[in-house]
Amino acid sequence: MQNYFIITTCKNVAEKIEKLSKRGVSLNGRSLKIGKICHNEGYSDVQIISTKESGLIEPQDIFWLGYLSAE
Repeated sequence: MQNYFIITTCKNVAEKIEKLSKRGVSLNGRSLKIGKICHNEGYSDVQIISTKESGLIEPQDIFWLGYLSAE
């Protein structure tokens, strides 16, 4: 069973995260990977999945994701 959580954000940020994922931005060595992204009216949901056996996601990896998708 994979541990994950979902962040709700604006469509613009979700699209940036989606582009990072599709461009193959290296997630090697990170404690997370991007799962499903669902666009809704007015917001988007982004699934963040842990890649560690412990199920934990490192805080610096959340910061890294936010930094890369910042406007």
